[in-house]
Amino acid sequence: MTLFGERFEYEMSMLIEAIHSHTSIQEVSIQTVYLNGNESTHFRPIADSAAIYGLIFKEFFRYTASSLSAFVVDYVLFCVGNRLLCGIGLGKRIVTATILARILSSFYNYNVNRQVVFRCHSKKSSTFLKYYLLCLIQMGCSAGLVWFLSRSGCNPEAAKLMVDVLLFGISFQIQRRWVFGEGVRDGL
Repeated sequence: MTLFGERFEYEMSMLIEAIHSHTSIQEVSIQTVYLNGNESTHFRPIADSAAIYGLIFKEFFRYTASSLSAFVVDYVLFCVGNRLLCGIGLGKRIVTATILARILSSFYNYNVNRQVVFRCHSKKSSTFLKYYLLCLIQMGCSAGLVWFLSRSGCNPEAAKLMVDVLLFGISFQIQRRWVFGEGVRDGL
């Protein structure tokens, strides 16, 4: 009874909660009884569908907002670092700017993802280590791909945008399933 939602949205909340809490779901046939020609309940295609899909994709929407805000921090710091370090070679400049930007933006992103997006209740040390292992791998992929694209003539800042958009979806799945997956109580 503590679940969010009304009407058809509440039914979806129950199904999602059952999945997250590993409660088995069993189909049971029942007789449907409609009173007064079923005048008391009607599925509103747009409103009810929007509410149901909102529940299904709520975690992804929160992740998107968290990632976009962390990306803004990361991108601004990368651009500032890239310009401040213009006296060193391209490769060193991109790697250094990427590392400095990612350290600060990742700390912000970890905390928002842990507390707001995935609502994780695992030990912080366990998720912290997993998150930063993923972060190091992602940072290496980002720096390597940005460097590769930059050597091919692409502007480093434009390359950074393209590469990080690509890594976005991959990172969501890894965080959802591996980093925060064990301690996630509910996705609602």
